[in-house]
Amino acid sequence: MFGIESIEPNTGLERLRALHDYALFPELFDAIADGAIIYYEPALREFTLPNADGVSAYVLNHCPLTGRRLPPSLRDEWYDALEAAGAIPVDAAPPVDFLAPPAYRADAWWRDTDLAKLD
Repeated sequence: MFGIESIEPNTGLERLRALHDYALFPELFDAIADGAIIYYEPALREFTLPNADGVSAYVLNHCPLTGRRLPPSLRDEWYDALEAAGAIPVDAAPPVDFLAPPAYRADAWWRDTDLAKLD
């Protein structure tokens, strides 16, 4: 997404190890570092596979390497948080990520909240 941080294939392992979810899914992040065509958007806590159309993507629910359940997407909570902060108009139509304040462009907005916990 334009405007928010996106972790792309071949991202350096040192950068990936600094992410909140690295300790939970090291195999997946290591595969991303090695060039696997998987993207991670920390602000939304989403792992995605790009679609053939080059625009959309499939959100992964399970790790393709281990089969473990991945954390649920925080997309709805992200929009709610932006609306509550007054950063976007209520019921704004996507894309709105370019309006996101810096604190909402990575995982900082959810990292120290109950949203970080996995059930």
